[in-house]
Amino acid sequence: MATIELNTVERQLQEALITGEYELAQRLLAEKESNIRPIYRFIFKASIAFAENDAEQVWKNIAEGLKTDGRNYELYMMLGDYYAGQNLQQAYLCYENAYFYCDVEEDRTQIREILDNLEKQGISVSKAAIVILSYNLLDMTRDCIESIRKTTPDSAREIIVVDNASKDNSVAWLKQQKDIKLLCNKENCGFPMGCNQGIRMAEKESDILLLNNDTIMTENALFWLRMGLYENDQVGTTGSVSNYVANGQAVIENRKTKGEYLTFAAKNNVPMETPYVNKASLVGFALLLKRCVLEKTGYLDERFSPGNFEDNDICLRIILGGYRNVLCKNSFIIHWGSKSFGKVPQKYNTLLETNQKKFFDKWKLLDLTSENYLEIRMDLLDIMTKYHTQGSANIMTVGMGCGTTLSYLQSRFPHDQIFAIEQQPYLAQISNQIVDTVCANLDEWKGDDLAGTFDMILVNETLEFTKDPEAVLRELVKMLKQDGKLLIGFFNRAFYERIDENIGQDILFDRNSMQKLLANVEMTVDDWMGIQPLEIPEQEQKRIQKVAAQNPMLRQDDFVAMQWICIAERQRDDIKFGDKMVVCMPTCGHPNVIEDVLQHCAEVYQRYALDVYFYDSSKDEETKKVIENYQAKGYDNLYYVAVDPEMPVIDKFENIYLLKGIQKKYKYMWYLRERCWCEEKTLKLMYQAVCEDYDLVFMDVGHPESKEEISICNNANEFYHRCGDYATSMDTAIYNVDTMLGNQFDLAEFHGKYCLNQRRGFLFFLVILEQLSKKIPPTICLLAGNQVTIYHSVLGHSSWGDRRIWIWGKNWIGANEKLPVCYKNKEEVIKRTASLPWILGDKDGLIELHRKGILTPEYYEEIKIFWEQVSDIPLVVLKKIAYGIN
Repeated sequence: MATIELNTVERQLQEALITGEYELAQRLLAEKESNIRPIYRFIFKASIAFAENDAEQVWKNIAEGLKTDGRNYELYMMLGDYYAGQNLQQAYLCYENAYFYCDVEEDRTQIREILDNLEKQGISVSKAAIVILSYNLLDMTRDCIESIRKTTPDSAREIIVVDNASKDNSVAWLKQQKDIKLLCNKENCGFPMGCNQGIRMAEKESDILLLNNDTIMTENALFWLRMGLYENDQVGTTGSVSNYVANGQAVIENRKTKGEYLTFAAKNNVPMETPYVNKASLVGFALLLKRCVLEKTGYLDERFSPGNFEDNDICLRIILGGYRNVLCKNSFIIHWGSKSFGKVPQKYNTLLETNQKKFFDKWKLLDLTSENYLEIRMDLLDIMTKYHTQGSANIMTVGMGCGTTLSYLQSRFPHDQIFAIEQQPYLAQISNQIVDTVCANLDEWKGDDLAGTFDMILVNETLEFTKDPEAVLRELVKMLKQDGKLLIGFFNRAFYERIDENIGQDILFDRNSMQKLLANVEMTVDDWMGIQPLEIPEQEQKRIQKVAAQNPMLRQDDFVAMQWICIAERQRDDIKFGDKMVVCMPTCGHPNVIEDVLQHCAEVYQRYALDVYFYDSSKDEETKKVIENYQAKGYDNLYYVAVDPEMPVIDKFENIYLLKGIQKKYKYMWYLRERCWCEEKTLKLMYQAVCEDYDLVFMDVGHPESKEEISICNNANEFYHRCGDYATSMDTAIYNVDTMLGNQFDLAEFHGKYCLNQRRGFLFFLVILEQLSKKIPPTICLLAGNQVTIYHSVLGHSSWGDRRIWIWGKNWIGANEKLPVCYKNKEEVIKRTASLPWILGDKDGLIELHRKGILTPEYYEEIKIFWEQVSDIPLVVLKKIAYGIN
């Protein structure tokens, strides 16, 4: 270690380390740390860690030191010492880099001796022959070569340039360069052939770095590429990250300045805990190939001239040869991008399509397709990220082809253990060089040996093509941890084109059949994500309507989803609502709706011991028969309450608030429309809430951005302004029976305050806010909107669509004005709520009311007085609609 730059404290520390007085060194470091410059602080800490054989602290302090100064030779010396115990070739590279940066002659001599001793033992690393193709763009070529000279040691590389018949001054300049091997072609031979010419010019033992001439080599970028190449014998190629590159190799946005990129590189090209990502292919703008591997697999395939897909091809051959393509995240090289091919975009795109076809034609015996080799499923990555557990996880994937998407998953979660099952042998072979992959027939797979191993299992577009999906799924579920997540991606049988053209109807799943399949293996759906076409032509809407009419038991979004991804988990048997909560559902003359709802939720409601009371005012007994049929099947949590058909609807609803017809005492009551239900995910969150004491539990669906699953509000006016819009819905509130209903609900007082029309339109809103105003302070539990989902039967519908202006005009304004004085700035809630698109905020909805003869000129004259209080649609627009003016 050099001594000439050390201050007094630093010199004392150095002497203590040299004499082995490590306790003194630690004391000096602790007591006088502020007197020690940061770079030396890390050097001293690493030295102490070496003495204590603490490899983790050695690495940590060297890494932090190089983040401070990426040119510090002493740290590269120490990094070499660190690697000397595990990988002598990587140690050699570190000493070589230390020698490059060292400017102290005494220390240079010492480093040279270490390198010479390693070479005498047969330990060295081949230099990298940097092969650059030149075609015009002299300024870029010159900048690229100058950056190589500036940032890499002579011993680490040779520079080879193949000029493809440039028409500018490139050749004249290149011929003047004494450190370059130059070949000048008389015609443009294209990228693959030119690269092969350069490779043949390289020294026999040199590794090959294929480098675009529109790049800038940054400090330590080549060093870390070579460190990655010699990480182990399995590595065949390494590639850099950049600003302008596809394949998940871009790490900073394009169009920044060179200075900004160099600053980024200084921070990026440092030791990283997890610097490597296995890839199916690497982009050839900066591709380092191990020479011994290249000689086995062959050079670039010249059928891809003038260029594109030659990098995919050689990377695939390297994988098939048993080696890996490794992306080095700590090797950043600037890439200006597409300066030759990109000048004529249409020509470039045509070439890309042509060479892509050549590639898949060449490898057709491997069953490669753009879907299983090139496609990156960002939808799957995002949903796996959403449900990823804290910390590291064990993940099993099924049906992910060559593993291209899995390399992205590995990059997002570098500490995860990721495994794959693939049925096609060649795809499994490729995937196995990215993550541990087994080739297996799913119909023969047994999950017993891996029982309870995985936090997450992804089954992608595979289950529907097995002989016995239920048996296969049962074996896969065995491998899931008790609280693990199962993700299933499948082609949707109900997509309108497939139904209309009878495609896959005998083997594919829709949401209903997938839900039943999962229930059979004791799993339950937690969430759904649909993948729709980017655009559905307007003329296809009639086709969708026809399919929807033929399949009334499916929902509208079923017909437009090409694929579904469902997130499932094990059914819960430990949650029992019992007397904690009851569901009350008013119904009248809709037995088909009740049947549809129960088909979706009866099983989970029973398993959760959730009692449901149906208040039926039908004039026949059809709804009663539906309930009795379920009761006969053992659903003893379902109750039927007959209501006089002649009873006014508002009286029926208010009687439910008084819990008429219920003998058992419950802590909470959830008032729910007859056409609604929820799945297990929402029930679990509800259960968590109703185990505590709140005046109201509210599903905050108006704020899906909420980060906390459960939050508490203790201010009625704050709740009014946050949730007043959705408090108008029957389904969003769960009431504490003792504090909000029963004896606490004075019906006579309520009638005296609010007129019949106000109660008819906004009963639930008024009850909630009236009762909360009496609590000082109220305790309101808000369930995050992104965690709760209320489903609606397609057989039910809203009953007030045609009367919306009447309901949401004077009645809505009057109802708010009569609220207790604790509610302030009511005009904001009045307008925000009524302006929702499905109420009075949608121009098309108003046009439809005019078409039906409801929004007439006469009606306009009645409502114009209050219109601006309830809608953002200008009065002049409303008038034009009412009068039929285009």
